[in-house]
Amino acid sequence: MVCRNGSISLSFIDLALQPDPLHFILCMNSFFKKYLSVAFITVPCFLGAQTPSEMMALKNEYQEQDAVYLHWREKLNIGWNAGEIDITRHHDSRMLFLGSASSALAERAISYTSFSKIENIRAETQVPVKDRYRAVEVADIKDINSVSGGVFYDDRREKSFVFPAIQQGAMADLKYEEKILEPRFLSAFFFRSYLPIVEADYTVTIDTGIGLRYILLGGDSSSIHFELSEENGRSIYHWKATKQPAMEYEPNAPSLLVDVPHVIVYLDRIGGEPMLSGASGLYSWYRSLTDSLNLNANPELIRLADEISADAQSDREIAERVFGWVQDNIRYVAFEDGLGGFVPREAGLVNQRKYGDCKDMANLLTALLQAKGLPARLTWIGTRDIPYRYDQVPTPLADNHMIASLVLDGEVLFLDATDDRLAFGYPSSFIQGKQAMIGMGDEFELLTVPEMPSKVNLVQEVSQIVIDGLEVRGTATTIWNGYPAFEIRSKLANVREDGIGRFLSGILELGNNKFSVSNQVISGQYDRNAPMSIQFEFSIPSYVRRVGDQIYLNMQLDRRLQQAQVDVSKRKRDREFEYRSEHVHKVSVDIPAGYQVANLPESISVEENEFGFSIEYRVENQKIIMERDIRIDLLLLPKESFAKWNTMINELAKAYQEVVVLEPIP
Repeated sequence: MVCRNGSISLSFIDLALQPDPLHFILCMNSFFKKYLSVAFITVPCFLGAQTPSEMMALKNEYQEQDAVYLHWREKLNIGWNAGEIDITRHHDSRMLFLGSASSALAERAISYTSFSKIENIRAETQVPVKDRYRAVEVADIKDINSVSGGVFYDDRREKSFVFPAIQQGAMADLKYEEKILEPRFLSAFFFRSYLPIVEADYTVTIDTGIGLRYILLGGDSSSIHFELSEENGRSIYHWKATKQPAMEYEPNAPSLLVDVPHVIVYLDRIGGEPMLSGASGLYSWYRSLTDSLNLNANPELIRLADEISADAQSDREIAERVFGWVQDNIRYVAFEDGLGGFVPREAGLVNQRKYGDCKDMANLLTALLQAKGLPARLTWIGTRDIPYRYDQVPTPLADNHMIASLVLDGEVLFLDATDDRLAFGYPSSFIQGKQAMIGMGDEFELLTVPEMPSKVNLVQEVSQIVIDGLEVRGTATTIWNGYPAFEIRSKLANVREDGIGRFLSGILELGNNKFSVSNQVISGQYDRNAPMSIQFEFSIPSYVRRVGDQIYLNMQLDRRLQQAQVDVSKRKRDREFEYRSEHVHKVSVDIPAGYQVANLPESISVEENEFGFSIEYRVENQKIIMERDIRIDLLLLPKESFAKWNTMINELAKAYQEVVVLEPIP
């Protein structure tokens, strides 16, 4: 859904979006190919300072690793050249291969766009020969197009190559220079990698007359040593860290940017010209990029807005119709092409083409709403994978997305038409809690996108069942609201007619895997602004237990979160949820004729401020009724709350084992 990176300096963000370990490894590999694959100064054919045997002594220290970075250095020089700003980044890294699977790390790529140039590449493998090294140069460096995942077109290219003669004990050395052509795109430096780093070193040298600011972010930075010095009238900023452990993937964790120590540098002025001087400086630049747009709706757009909103009875209904029209009629296609990654296309052109990226769709939506006199605004924002605020990191690193915002009935709504599943008034789940920059002409406003409360993402399951021998049969209704409804509706849209039964049996499963659905009636499937509901009949064979004359029935037909404990002995990072949620499960069963209740489980409740559950059993009118409510009212479960979370889950799992016992009436 993210539509622009803006510069290669944002590519690290991409790896944090990946949903599984394989994607993570691939993206981590891609990221460090692009930014951490740096080279060293020219060396003679043999290296005598460190021998292969001395290098392989590190294998004992890093027994579980296939490779380790011996050093990873960057030097950023910012200065004047003939009165113009000149920015060059020098990269220098050395990777030592320790394991038999090291050859998988031999592929590298250096990424660049129209905002940068890659020069003076030197890549070599240092091959161990007895107790010395022999240098083998990379023979072929290819320059190829590199389209980011989910992007239809971009101007990113790669210098790709493969280190030759990789074997245990070999070292991969790489050096290159990057000319940075846009001074607002100074990327971050990360002190940790997907491999351990023995020495991470970052130096920024800057001439007088240029204003530099820096921010140290991400987890524990106590191991990073910083020095500021001067030499020949130039300021030198130097950060260094040693023995940095490898980053570890954990599922459902926040962005790696939260925990990986890194430093961001940016320029707040060049000579007398202001640059990124706080959030206002960033907005001034963004404003300059959109000044050329014709923000006045043309006659065609005015007619379209009138047509869309014909007979609407309120401003809210007008806005809802316009938002839905853009969702339904403009196809999301991501483009990354120089400043095209920042500048929306004209609203009229987007309407003619019927496709566009997030900026294009936001601009068209804004133009149509403004054509109806509604105060819509272009809005810049970063996804939750970018844990920066504009008042903290006032650079293009802070965002990767554009939406529209609208003030309606005193409330600011954040409208993202790129997600055609969203109901009107809901922000995309991946921008909840993020700071947004709302353009207001010469002024701007920073507002935080609300986190939608659990009650609006309510899922309700209501079942009426009867006992027939060992089988349970019944009727049920499941109703999804909010983000859960958007998900189900989207999944259902991709199911063929002959597969509906199997699909519903999977998502509605109650009791056990013998559960089957019949005679389903689906409501709200095609109305994104309505709840999604399914009424159905079901059966669960062999679910009831009978011992002698007694009947044993577990009324917890749905057992979500049963195994959701956090392994505190292994888990190192916080646990993230896509959205807050609440789930209500209600089951009623007729007491069979001639039977009475011999045992009714006790009601139980475990409530913390941001999560909890309650279960109640009662008997009414010859029915046993069980009602359960599970609430998760947070997006991030911090490590400090793992113990309380596990207590709740353990109590819930025990409650799932409780059964109702029926016995014959004497």
